[in-house]
Amino acid sequence: MSLKPWWDYPGRNDPKYDTVPPPERLETTTAEQALDENHLEEYLRAIKNVLSTDLAETTFAQLVDGLPLYSVVSNLAHYELEKNEPAYNHRTLCAGVLEKTRAFHASFEPHKLDIRATVLQRYQSAPVGSRASKLPFIELIAVAIHTTAAHLFKKVDGGLHQNEEYPSDEWYKEVVHRRRKPTPFSLWLYDDPKQYPDGNADVAGYWAEDQIFGGIVLFDRGESGAEMNGLWFHSSRDGFTDHVYALKDEQTASLLSFLKSEPGEVQCPFPIQEHKDSVRRDWQISIPKFNIYRDRWERKSRFRSYWWYDHFQSRCRAFDEDPIRHPEWGHEGDP
Repeated sequence: MSLKPWWDYPGRNDPKYDTVPPPERLETTTAEQALDENHLEEYLRAIKNVLSTDLAETTFAQLVDGLPLYSVVSNLAHYELEKNEPAYNHRTLCAGVLEKTRAFHASFEPHKLDIRATVLQRYQSAPVGSRASKLPFIELIAVAIHTTAAHLFKKVDGGLHQNEEYPSDEWYKEVVHRRRKPTPFSLWLYDDPKQYPDGNADVAGYWAEDQIFGGIVLFDRGESGAEMNGLWFHSSRDGFTDHVYALKDEQTASLLSFLKSEPGEVQCPFPIQEHKDSVRRDWQISIPKFNIYRDRWERKSRFRSYWWYDHFQSRCRAFDEDPIRHPEWGHEGDP
């Protein structure tokens, strides 16, 4: 009699923990088609405010260049940059890149950008300036910046560094921790092009989003999976927690104030960083257990049920608790 290995044991599986495949296609439309005049005006102002920041310019310039800067990737958690990868020696932007980036921004028409229709509809359905419009507005801006970065990534097609040479597949296989990145513009946990409708372009979009905002923009989707009960971030920056964390009310207010302001009126809050008292949830179960995500398919599931998570994670119960009430789990230095 042969016994099945533990990973084939089906008795404690939970469908909520299944990895959700990406949609075959996303219905898109433009802001000028989906939004009325007031909503469109607020959207355009916010996009202009984000793209006018030095951080956004530097981030998009790296996409135009075709390689991230060493100073950026060396500050990413779990990036595992190797000395013989091109980004290791990419210390400054190449000549002419900033000018090309500024030309792109000058000609960019955000009202004509193809954006997911559901995101635009959620924002349009709430009156401008209302409490109900705040999180749909932030979602729209995050998705628009992500989509713009993905569009630029495809447009430049490798930029000035499209012919860079990388180590062989055999070299990457020699050591366990080495991994060939699908694109140098990638983040730990958001780097599987097969998981995204736009492949590597979406991988680069998540990278740009993290660089500009300070993390991937997520939401508490509630029991139904369709709600917006709070704003969360998932940062890939070195020195930050690996786990998803809720923004403080004052951080959300600061972000909204900047997005809605006239140029130069409000100080830029980017990158928004975690607070030592931020409520956190373990990234390994934040999607299936806590319904914290922007899209349920944005990351693969690591466990087949909470039972398996509980079985293999000796510290798991700590993340079911509120870190504010349990400070030993809620301050800097947690894994």
